[in-house]
Amino acid sequence: MGTFLQTGIITEFSFGTPAVGLKGISFEAFKTSVARTVVDSTDSFDCKDEGGGYYKWSWKREARRKHLIPLLDRYYADFYGKGSKEFAAYCDPVISFLVADPSDEDLISWAENEGLETFYLSDDWFRMATVNGQEIRVNITLVSLSSEGKVLVEEMQQHLSFFEKALRFVYGDNPFGKCLTVDVG
Repeated sequence: MGTFLQTGIITEFSFGTPAVGLKGISFEAFKTSVARTVVDSTDSFDCKDEGGGYYKWSWKREARRKHLIPLLDRYYADFYGKGSKEFAAYCDPVISFLVADPSDEDLISWAENEGLETFYLSDDWFRMATVNGQEIRVNITLVSLSSEGKVLVEEMQQHLSFFEKALRFVYGDNPFGKCLTVDVG
């Protein structure tokens, strides 16, 4: 039985307001608190009211233009090695595509159709955020940057959250580095 250890960058996340009410916290403070439990750099995201009490935070295009290529160039070099054949085969195509500044729609289509293991969309992840004593399910879309297979994990000591914090610290000079995530699924 195997699953994948995956490192990615969060591109969007969504959640609904609790049905029971916010109990002593303003709505704006609630939205910001939930967002900060998911990413450490909310300035790189726009929040959109989806209606029905649901909110979606998505990458700002200008933030993607400014921060994504420098983060990927550094992450891929650290992970694969800048001069490696893997870097040339799997990372250079991603960076070359992004240099052309594709639209959000073109980027999504390319990521879905190209089949590269270093840059593909995954939207079946979620986190549970606790804000003001209330647990909120946050649905996450990410771009997978690297993964390993056949991993069996029973997390008992918060290793995944520790690794995520460590990655965000190492790459924290880049706002998108503060949106890196590690998970098994």
